[in-house]
Amino acid sequence: MIQFTSDQKPLTFLLDQVDNRDLALPDFQRSFVWDPGATRELVASIVRSFPAGTLLLMQGGAQVFAPRAVEEAPALNGQPSFLILDGQQRMTSLYQAFSGTGTHRYFLNLQELIDGFDVDDAQPAGAAGSQIVGDYALPVSRDLLNVPLLRRPHHDYPAWDLAVPIGTPVYATHRGTVIAVTDDERCGRGLVIAGLDGGRYTYCHADAVTVARGQVVAAGSQIMRSGNTGRSTGPHLHLQIHSPAGSLVCPQDLMESWYAGRAAGPSTAPTTGCTS
Repeated sequence: MIQFTSDQKPLTFLLDQVDNRDLALPDFQRSFVWDPGATRELVASIVRSFPAGTLLLMQGGAQVFAPRAVEEAPALNGQPSFLILDGQQRMTSLYQAFSGTGTHRYFLNLQELIDGFDVDDAQPAGAAGSQIVGDYALPVSRDLLNVPLLRRPHHDYPAWDLAVPIGTPVYATHRGTVIAVTDDERCGRGLVIAGLDGGRYTYCHADAVTVARGQVVAAGSQIMRSGNTGRSTGPHLHLQIHSPAGSLVCPQDLMESWYAGRAAGPSTAPTTGCTS
């Protein structure tokens, strides 16, 4: 006779069950496919003490289905008590995030939380996210960049374009306050950040902006997902940086410094040499 019960379990209990090989997967479950952005959003919900969702577990399932371990968990050495029939992606992402396994790492900047930042802004991107150098960060994952792309000139004024698929996470290159969120014919969906260094950072052509006007964002925190809105001939990120004096500077030189692990700000960036 099949019986169904509903029970609340602390996340720590479930993670321990995975680690102790007592909670596993049936072998017909698909592989883990969540991207780091989805995991990051789930971790933020957990930190806010929101429920992590529901799992459908089958007690004694290993007597019916061949079991396998949650990805990156210790290999099974016996019969687990429970198999995860639904919620496998969520459970696997949380296990990898909180155990420090898998290919990505997730962090919370406790000082940012003490200073009053929102949880989303206190999460510097992990290994697959933006590279943070001092007070600055690359606007997209380092994996998407190389020196020739960083040096690519803009067509007629100091700025930088990078072709990326729609939905690519875009990160704040410097800590500051969102002073405008746009949706117009030229920039499309985008935003302007007034940096603490006195510079002004403009991001254009988003599919969606993920922050609000007046919000304070940290370097390396996600601010939008790239798109193809506004005056655009294809999906890409457009970045403009103004110096504290108000002049457009070349983002290429700054990003090449950040890519190499050197901190650099717009007050010393060149204003020429980056147009074609």
